[in-house]
Amino acid sequence: MSLSKPVKYGLLAIGLYVAGVLYLRFGAADPLGWDKALLVSLLATPVVLLWWWARDRLMDRARRAGERHRIARQ
Repeated sequence: MSLSKPVKYGLLAIGLYVAGVLYLRFGAADPLGWDKALLVSLLATPVVLLWWWARDRLMDRARRAGERHRIARQ
């Protein structure tokens, strides 16, 4: 089964949100209540996705720059 990109990203965001809520509610050293865990995860999910996207973009640009550098040296 093949999913479209928006569906994949939506499922990723929902999964990340749920994992964040469960971690903040049950896994943290000082667990939060449900209301705070839901709110903090709601704020943290876009930040994590943005950092993930930026890291992928920077790594891809570095890989392409390395390839161009290797080609130029030959």
